[in-house]
Amino acid sequence: LPACVELMEPMARRPTYARLARGVGKLGPAPHKLGVQPGDGFGVFLLMCPEVAIAVLAIAKIGAVIVPLFSGFGAGAVASRLNDAEARVLLCADGFYRRGNVVKMKEVADEALRDCPTVDHLVVLRRIVREIPWTHGRDKVWEQLVEDEPHSLPTHRCDPDHPIMVIYTSGTTGKPTGALHSHAGFPVKAAQDMAWVLDLVTDDTRSRIGIRPSLGMRARAAHSRRGEQLRSCAARGNRFVVLERVDEELDRLRLARQQLHARFAAGNEDRVEQD
Repeated sequence: LPACVELMEPMARRPTYARLARGVGKLGPAPHKLGVQPGDGFGVFLLMCPEVAIAVLAIAKIGAVIVPLFSGFGAGAVASRLNDAEARVLLCADGFYRRGNVVKMKEVADEALRDCPTVDHLVVLRRIVREIPWTHGRDKVWEQLVEDEPHSLPTHRCDPDHPIMVIYTSGTTGKPTGALHSHAGFPVKAAQDMAWVLDLVTDDTRSRIGIRPSLGMRARAAHSRRGEQLRSCAARGNRFVVLERVDEELDRLRLARQQLHARFAAGNEDRVEQD
């Protein structure tokens, strides 16, 4: 069953649920080798790609706490959230493409970790495979870290109230505030909303949820919810679409949607005046 459709410069991938499961099984044991225990914070500073789904599911599977970090954050924003969660490991990409230009992420992570005494390891996803600064002993390459790991991993058994993710406010009006969510809390509610509000049924393989910052909600507020959106789609057996690129076609679609909403709102106002 196809799990994900990735629309990304310069590639597009369509991994299945079986492939995601193998990726989760291989990544899951790696944090144990790095000293991560259930309940420890695990920062995820990635772009929207299939690897972010693997990371979110693997971290939850071992009982660690996901700390989602928006790919556009600066070093200060990354550091403040990692320190608040007392994260032990940070997972980041070397960078990504935006309108044909390289957006550097590894350098931002390096700067942030100067002020993060609890983070002992930085795992790097070589997304665009470019020359990056390297700290020996601390930095690890994702592919090398999981190379010899098995394809399956037992799920850590925990209480329903065991923490799964810290979701922070945007920080635009003050210091970001973190809300600690549990395994049987918000993830279950999000999956319920997918099923009942959006009418996504388990066997509907045509259902797709597009997950992209700046569509439907502010980017900084949206990034923390993407992990739950991914988990909800996976729980329902739906296919999800991840988009990070911004091109003229997507901009036209967004503008058309805004115009449609404006016309709908104007039509409702006219009806109210006539009544």
